[in-house]
Amino acid sequence: MTFPELTYSELAAWYAASLSTFVLLFELYKWFKSGPKLRVTVTPNVKGMGGYYDPAGLHTQFDIVNIGDQLTTITSITLYQYKNIVQRMLSRSVSKYVIELNRSASGYLSDAVPYDLKVGETWRSFSYQAKHMQELSKNDIYIYEIQDSWRKKPYRRKVKF
Repeated sequence: MTFPELTYSELAAWYAASLSTFVLLFELYKWFKSGPKLRVTVTPNVKGMGGYYDPAGLHTQFDIVNIGDQLTTITSITLYQYKNIVQRMLSRSVSKYVIELNRSASGYLSDAVPYDLKVGETWRSFSYQAKHMQELSKNDIYIYEIQDSWRKKPYRRKVKF
């Protein structure tokens, strides 16, 4: 196999074309991966101590961290109840609950929804958990949906009470 003879200007043109193609692909990758990314943790059955907690009751704790590179707004938190997996796949919920947030552990009001979540910031809040949910969750499926202003689809977390 023989290679064609290239002049210095042709070599420079090939080098520049391949380098610019690589840079273009890298910029496209960065553009698609940019934006806010949320790490969502939902912890049910949390007992509170002191402050504004009901010591006899249980709470659900929400921890949301923006690990992306842009600000986003948490717009709503909703709890869906499904009787079985088929209803969940068809998005046919039996009940839909809007979550009301409580006071935080420090005694201040929890940051209300909607809340602007800056890059690297953690948002934490609590909600009261109904006593009958532990009995219902033995047979039913519960899913929290956290909606932000950036994504069309909400972040979904399945919980067992």
